[in-house]
Amino acid sequence: MINVPNVGEKEMIKSLLAAEAIVLGLYKNQVQADGSVTIDTLEELATGGGRGYAQISLTNDVVEGSVVADKWSVVTDANGKAAAAYSNAVQQWTFAAADVADGETAYGVFGYTWVLPFKTGTKEIRVGDKVKGVTSAATGIVTSVMLFTGTWGAGTAVGELRIKTKTGTFQDSENITISGSVATFTIAAAGTAYAVGDIISITQSGASGAKLVVTAVDGYGGVTSAVVVDGGQGYSAATGLGTTHLTGAGNNDCTITIATLAATVYAATNTGTANSGDALKKLMYIDPFSTAQLITPAGFAIQYPAALTLSASS
Repeated sequence: MINVPNVGEKEMIKSLLAAEAIVLGLYKNQVQADGSVTIDTLEELATGGGRGYAQISLTNDVVEGSVVADKWSVVTDANGKAAAAYSNAVQQWTFAAADVADGETAYGVFGYTWVLPFKTGTKEIRVGDKVKGVTSAATGIVTSVMLFTGTWGAGTAVGELRIKTKTGTFQDSENITISGSVATFTIAAAGTAYAVGDIISITQSGASGAKLVVTAVDGYGGVTSAVVVDGGQGYSAATGLGTTHLTGAGNNDCTITIATLAATVYAATNTGTANSGDALKKLMYIDPFSTAQLITPAGFAIQYPAALTLSASS
């Protein structure tokens, strides 16, 4: 007999968690179990107004093996199934007097991901891009891209973006761009030991990915001209930004002043009007408590060890 390690299931759950950044919340109504002909509406506990309750956003970072902080760790459990546990500490909601005054009961935990449908895609959007609504200024970081019909090259791409760390409220049919992509710049200091064809990156806190190719140098190898080959994301106009050479032998003393950011349209949102045009919430799962939790007194806490496993074999 040949024993085959259960690699496929672990890769499946790793791919799922990497593509879908889950947001956790608590629901306050009893929900029908699977198999019911009734479709219930999930009702969340109230937020804001001095309440301690708020949704908890999990990262989509995945590792294999030991559990580590703020990441999903994937293992093979005692039943031989792929399983994942989040972080090395439980997630916790601690309630305030305003929560208690609501008089609600928590029946379980739900998890959802943000989905941003798009249409008329003309320039490919990639995992890791920080997309921005041109009209709303809402943003989100792309965790996966699903292309349903059309092509980017023809400007007819239609599909969905999974996003995380969403800010603001998207609007239906607004243009989507990449937030903070470098368009134009000037060279503030030339540095030395560079050569034509060298690739250098621009360094700015909270930004990444901007790459320039050197097109001309002076007699000391100082950069006199360069072009943008990747605008990156998260940048803002600023002077004297440092650079790092990715190829070549430049001394990293070349500095850059970002003049303008790109406004290239990549696609348009296709969210419809049912959700006020905002990105959609895709419910991933519900996890009912064995005993419902009455929210009282102030300071009362609910802890939740976020974990997922594939269903057991029949």
